[in-house]
Amino acid sequence: MKELIGVDLDAEVLRDAFALAEVGAKSRVIVALTRLKPVLATKLYVHVNGRSAQPGQHPDSFTRFVRTIHQHFHSNYLYNIFEALQELGLPDSQVVLQAYRSYREQFKSSPKLFDVNEAYSLFALLRQPDVVKDCCDECNTAYFLEPFELALGSATCPCCRMVKRRQEVGPGESRQSVVA
Repeated sequence: MKELIGVDLDAEVLRDAFALAEVGAKSRVIVALTRLKPVLATKLYVHVNGRSAQPGQHPDSFTRFVRTIHQHFHSNYLYNIFEALQELGLPDSQVVLQAYRSYREQFKSSPKLFDVNEAYSLFALLRQPDVVKDCCDECNTAYFLEPFELALGSATCPCCRMVKRRQEVGPGESRQSVVA
């Protein structure tokens, strides 16, 4: 490995960087979570995946994560895993890796909404001081919401809202209309 990067790095940092590259994390995410230099992260990605990462930007607002109740549900699932792992004192790279792996495992039979890069973007956005977090009145689960939702006065998490919508669906409505 030293031949690839040309410097000595902590074994844990290298392990995390490799693991991130294996699940498809782009160089920017690898750099942010491991503090590898950008050129090294790019070389690592190419070494692990045999090609360069696809270009593209990461979401920089919550819109991507709360556009539909389904996306909001998946985002809050990741949020709760992030919170639990951070309480264990894990480094950020491990928090994102383990949360993403858990997410992928939990939703392996359904189309996954987020890749590891989006999971990292959500993780970074959730650390901003202006993020509004609340506790669900129905299930007592922590969740994040947009400021306008707070003004509505309803403290109901996306999971409880999805359950409520499914219960309200009539026989002629499709399942897709419930999650959209």
